[in-house]
Amino acid sequence: MLREIKARVRFISAEPLLENLVGLNLQGIAWVIGGGESGSHLMKEKLLTTRGLVRHGDRKHGEALWMPREDRIDWARSLRDQCAAAGTAFWWKQFGGPRPESGGRELDGRVHNGMPTFVHGAMPEAYEHRKGTQFSLPVIQ
Repeated sequence: MLREIKARVRFISAEPLLENLVGLNLQGIAWVIGGGESGSHLMKEKLLTTRGLVRHGDRKHGEALWMPREDRIDWARSLRDQCAAAGTAFWWKQFGGPRPESGGRELDGRVHNGMPTFVHGAMPEAYEHRKGTQFSLPVIQ
């Protein structure tokens, strides 16, 4: 249905990512945004373990307070790799947790800020992330 919509940029927002999205058909999809769930409700251990892409870090062993879950990091990798194979821009928003920045944005040591710049005038030429600053994408007509 998404491919039938008349739009200059078609995108999928895969957030919160709650399972591994294997076998996506990204034909005609310019952009995928992925990320984990965030919010203070994830302070409840049951929700964190069933829905979160993060776990409590082991501070005694030098880990950050929140760490990407090893058993779910492949979900993000799969999404990234499917986008790469299809030529679809990939933006990894965050691993999430009680706060959006809890688990960080790095996936395999890299921040993914892919945007579909091939559509002239549809997307900003550059995006700079500044803490505390909100950005909005232009409205496509």
